[in-house]
Amino acid sequence: MPDDALPGWWPDPLLPVSQLDVPGGVSQSLWFTVHAPPKTPAGEYTGEIKVVPSNAPSLQVPVTATVYGFDVPTQPHVKTAFALMDGYLEKIHGKLTPELRRAYGDYVLQHRLNPDDISRTDPPDLDDLAHYDSRGLNAFNVLNMVEPRGKRTWVCWSPLKVYTPEFKADLVKRLDPYVAELKRRGLAGKAYVYTFDEREKDFWPVMKEYFGLVKERYGIPTLTTAKVPQDPQVMKDMNVDWNCPLSSVYRLDQAEACRKAGLQVWAYVCLGPRWPYANWLADDPLIEARVIWWQVYHQKMDGFLYWGLNIWGRANNDHIIDPERDGPRLRWSITSGGTHPWLHGDGELLYPGKDGPFGCIRLANIRDGIEDYEYLWLLAKLEGDVEKARAACLPVTSDLKLFTRDPAVLYAQREAIARRIEQLLKR
Repeated sequence: MPDDALPGWWPDPLLPVSQLDVPGGVSQSLWFTVHAPPKTPAGEYTGEIKVVPSNAPSLQVPVTATVYGFDVPTQPHVKTAFALMDGYLEKIHGKLTPELRRAYGDYVLQHRLNPDDISRTDPPDLDDLAHYDSRGLNAFNVLNMVEPRGKRTWVCWSPLKVYTPEFKADLVKRLDPYVAELKRRGLAGKAYVYTFDEREKDFWPVMKEYFGLVKERYGIPTLTTAKVPQDPQVMKDMNVDWNCPLSSVYRLDQAEACRKAGLQVWAYVCLGPRWPYANWLADDPLIEARVIWWQVYHQKMDGFLYWGLNIWGRANNDHIIDPERDGPRLRWSITSGGTHPWLHGDGELLYPGKDGPFGCIRLANIRDGIEDYEYLWLLAKLEGDVEKARAACLPVTSDLKLFTRDPAVLYAQREAIARRIEQLLKR
């Protein structure tokens, strides 16, 4: 992906191809993903990758995969709110078909994330929710209480003048029948309402009013990235059930006090934070996309939020990608706009294909990190001690600013945890 602020071509998208034309004197990386279905017997599985050049003898590369004696749960035990935005899907694909929307949603679920949207101004399709619910969905946003998106690609917040009695009455008119149907279908327990994206203290009175409406009328939790302290009294005063500060602002001791009061504290990343904190921008060491989930477990975060999987807002990001035609080197920009042109990949973890998305190496590591989280959850369950599982994080991370960037350390600790789980299951 050529970019003025990137050092030449930069690896990120994972494009499926049936064959490759590799010029002489050029190296080409290939990425293989091995998946073990549930109930696969434990053991060592071997195979080979066969490379068949048109101008040289074929080459066999042996591959060994270790399958452990336990399954990773289908439904993750950490909640996520990663925004998959219809506005950007429509920008590329035009009018969305139900099949295409589900193809994107299913792909996101395969990466152990919820196909969600914190910016949506219309509630999600109920049949889609039921479909996703059977495939691991554990949380979803009902809507963002802002002006309707209309023809815009997205809207994340509205000015205070929008919050009139008429706006509130229309909101109730829309939500009453929808929430009633959620409850009838048994889906309300996974619902929340997100609003007031990164708003300051001047929004507190409106936040208290509208989040109070959601809690009192519908009994649905409220989530926000607004500048609200991790303080149980302030959160309760503002009717905030789930507080979501930037990861660099998250404080374990404060979050624990909130949890004792029946509240939750999540965290998020976006363009920031930067070093010494972990992030998954293309500029960051790839391992950080995985380490974050060890930090989520170690720091007891209740969930993790990311503002965009498919923010395809750059001028030339306006077409469906055909891997055979366009790959392996894409004319696709991942440069952040505005005042951050030296950062890359923010809000982009998916690439648009004809029948659904393509992922990237950062998203693959996010998926693996969430699987690591599930290992830790299983370990805690079998040990009967969360603190033992938290201690198992220490070779990988001991603080939000202290973590390894050595993949060998992470792999070794993951294997040690897996072997311990196997031992505990044999008791």
